[in-house]
Amino acid sequence: MALDTTLLAYEDAQKLRDQAKEAGRKASLYQVFQGVTYFVILPTVHKVLARKLPLFGWLLAHIIDRVFSSLLKIRQKDFEAIENEIGEEDTPEEAMGKVNSRIGKLKESSGNTIKVAMRVLSYPLFVACVFIGSITALLELLWLSLFR
Repeated sequence: MALDTTLLAYEDAQKLRDQAKEAGRKASLYQVFQGVTYFVILPTVHKVLARKLPLFGWLLAHIIDRVFSSLLKIRQKDFEAIENEIGEEDTPEEAMGKVNSRIGKLKESSGNTIKVAMRVLSYPLFVACVFIGSITALLELLWLSLFR
């Protein structure tokens, strides 16, 4: 979702760059991705988690922040490579074609990275849930045995 939004924002930035070429503005794909992630995706995820999981949403939001921060650091070189691949002689259509193909590849690899990270992070959450469930069951048994 972040990459799709980044692509749309980058297309808009490309249009603005074409319109204001004499001003020397350059659309940075990485900066657009960073902005979309920090100002659109993560705040939305935080609001949803706070609404759906009021007790543990902050923990999950923190984990997701860490995953996205590391993903941004990992992907910075990829975005710079995409920008370097686009030459001044490329037409806007050619440039967007290159960006689209590279973003498609990034979406696949980022999806796999996030899946692996969530699998790794789900194990401690599973252990914590089992631990809390066991403590709750023991307290319930203790309560029943004392006040029976």
